[in-house]
Amino acid sequence: MEITWKHLTDMDRTPPTSLIKERFCSKLEKEDYVAALTCMTNNLPTDSQPFSKSSWLKLLKMNSHRFQKDTIVGLMNEASKIVSHSSLPNATLEYLIQSCKKILSATDISEADMDSVKNVLEVEVENKLVIANSRWKFLSQLCNIFSIKM
Repeated sequence: MEITWKHLTDMDRTPPTSLIKERFCSKLEKEDYVAALTCMTNNLPTDSQPFSKSSWLKLLKMNSHRFQKDTIVGLMNEASKIVSHSSLPNATLEYLIQSCKKILSATDISEADMDSVKNVLEVEVENKLVIANSRWKFLSQLCNIFSIKM
């Protein structure tokens, strides 16, 4: 019997990292960013070292011949949406976004794509400000509870 992706996930087994990366690239070839990110995030191995910043950069560079020019921009936008809507940090997606930025900074991209990259950066800054503000409010509330002056 041939073991497929469905068999591995049905058996609650994490597929090998090489299979996750290949499936990710396969979905990216079809510009299906959501499916690419889903197959990666839903099957993340406990040791996420294979998804470090340098490994993302290497994977994207080695497979660049498989993608359209704007695929990296679309991938970065979709990953940024997921990160911005999540209340918990996701280092794997953050590393992916950083790797996409690095690739884009070394590539000639269209003005429209550049605007898209700028939007992602603005959203990231806004998200970090929102997080910092919520932490400040929490700290302020704790100080009020314990009657500590700031």
